[in-house]
Amino acid sequence: MALDSGLPDAAAQALNTRAAIELDSGSFGAARTLFEQALAFGGDNPALRARVHQNLGIIANVQGDLNGARDYYHQSLRAFESAGDTRGVAISHHNLGMIANDLEAWPEAAANFSRSLELAQELGDIQLEGLCRLNHGEALLAMGEPAAAMRNADQALTLFNQLDSKADRAGAYMLLGMVYRETGKASLAESRLKTAIQGFAESGSPLGEAEATRELALLYRSTGRNQGNADPVDRGAPALQSAGRSGRVGRYPRQARAPRSDLPRGWFGAGVNRSSRAMLIPSGIANAWRSTRWRSEPP
Repeated sequence: MALDSGLPDAAAQALNTRAAIELDSGSFGAARTLFEQALAFGGDNPALRARVHQNLGIIANVQGDLNGARDYYHQSLRAFESAGDTRGVAISHHNLGMIANDLEAWPEAAANFSRSLELAQELGDIQLEGLCRLNHGEALLAMGEPAAAMRNADQALTLFNQLDSKADRAGAYMLLGMVYRETGKASLAESRLKTAIQGFAESGSPLGEAEATRELALLYRSTGRNQGNADPVDRGAPALQSAGRSGRVGRYPRQARAPRSDLPRGWFGAGVNRSSRAMLIPSGIANAWRSTRWRSEPP
């Protein structure tokens, strides 16, 4: 076995792969220990170092340590640059943008999404391009640029339609609904948010459905409507609370999936900040962060 072979790089790769399996199963402590051991064996290898730091960043994200996650992602970015891994660099910038969105550091988020978008377009990665446009759109809306946010959401929707991705489309419709709500177009906002709720439900994303429901409830509050006996803002609360969310609105899930040619993908869920839907890189191949529930998907 690699661990007994005396070959540091082989041992580090084996440890990194084992750590990714632990992470996929939700054993964060065991995963962290194995990732750190992988660094001890193969820390001189920039490609391995980049992947391990990326995954340590995801663990920090899951555990709510956004600043720690940002530090790991920065280390991963530098290592990917040293390794000449353009896709890794693009993913790192995307994940840094997600962290910045959570920290409400909007200009930082916008800069990272813009750089990731440039690289995604160079790589022809439609999925990543769509995610960058969608997540950048939230930052633009928060920065008081609804027209730019609308363009990004429309462009993301076009890309996700090419992929026939229901969950990603739902995220785009949700952002469109938020933009329409903030610009006083209540009927259009209601239509887009209801479409988002349906899309999240059909794609098996309960957290997304809950957040879209709360966004719709905010629209109803702002227009003096109350759909039902209970306050509609509270309808999504149980799912959001069970996921360890802060209760802030406007934090819908961003779905990130890797191509079918990659390793079996891990779908990760409860107890995360929305920026935790980052790309997981276990052994040189990008897996994905989903905001649904713990389960495995066949390759």
